[in-house]
Amino acid sequence: MPDTRYALSGDIHVAYQVMGDGQTNLVYIPGWVSHLELELENGLSRLFYEALASFTTLVRFDKRGTGMSDRMIGTLSLEDRMDDIRAVLDAAGIERTSLFGFSEGGTLGAIFAARHPDRVEKLVLFASHAGKVTGSPDFPCGYESEEKIHWLEDIIEKRWGTGDSLEHLAPSLWRHRQADRARAGMARFERMAASPGSALALFRANIGNDARSVLPQVQAPTLVLHRAGDRFVPRCNGEHLAAAIPDAHLIVVDGDDHLPYVGDMTAVLRETERFLVGTTHHAESLRGRAGLVGDPLNSLSPAELRVAECVAQGMSNPAIAEALHLSRHTVESHLKRIYTKLGVTRIQLAAAITAGANR
Repeated sequence: MPDTRYALSGDIHVAYQVMGDGQTNLVYIPGWVSHLELELENGLSRLFYEALASFTTLVRFDKRGTGMSDRMIGTLSLEDRMDDIRAVLDAAGIERTSLFGFSEGGTLGAIFAARHPDRVEKLVLFASHAGKVTGSPDFPCGYESEEKIHWLEDIIEKRWGTGDSLEHLAPSLWRHRQADRARAGMARFERMAASPGSALALFRANIGNDARSVLPQVQAPTLVLHRAGDRFVPRCNGEHLAAAIPDAHLIVVDGDDHLPYVGDMTAVLRETERFLVGTTHHAESLRGRAGLVGDPLNSLSPAELRVAECVAQGMSNPAIAEALHLSRHTVESHLKRIYTKLGVTRIQLAAAITAGANR
């Protein structure tokens, strides 16, 4: 576990950690809430951050009001957020860095890059948006109704600490055969990352963030990464960012999970590594490991999981096709993707499924 240190931003202590020793500096700006140490206890998020740190010097921090940073935050402003990022950079001794902004963290990263072009080399925006997520006539990418906002406020006020946020943040885990275990893990994360009051205050403050006016001022080369089926921050938000930032390009990857380390994290890491350092071998080395952390099947779609479970029963491809009412070609295509995702043979796949079923 990396040492947790504190940067002083005004009178607020901002917790941060440094991982890796790569020549490229990368500051990870988290989304809504986070917890530095708890996220390294979770197999999936730990693997994701360790992968980033394999080709960078990675700095992670908990924003004020969350995780291990000071919880008493008072009135929250964008200026406070910018000062927190600057304070972490100064405390870590980093003059110039690339930024990886996740979700609302991407909004903050874009604003910081526009205001401090001398300190930002490159910008990666994952599952992010320009802010103003409630939507307006001149910003159709935002939420078209208040339904999602009311849903989240209800979860925060009445069900915080139950793991119900997993439904929209990581739907592949929500619908997974071990969803109960995943939900229990998310429940603990919610309780540790923020109190209900802090979570609600942060959520309402984040809704008001708006980076649209500064996006054309971003000088840093920018990679916009978005999952095709993200329901929490729909794809059009990534398309808007890529169109508004002068030197930006959009890459859409498969999946519907909002969290970067759930689903096919290898695709996210591969594009990030290629953009930041011009290689992909660190990310590619994770293929297989990403699907074998915690539950060996957490990266499979429901259709792939059904085919995999038939393999574990010793069924041949023609038998699987007949049982699932699929063509043999479809079965073989599913299996090819499964072997690639998990980095296993047919025999190893059957063993992994059997082991998971016995947990």
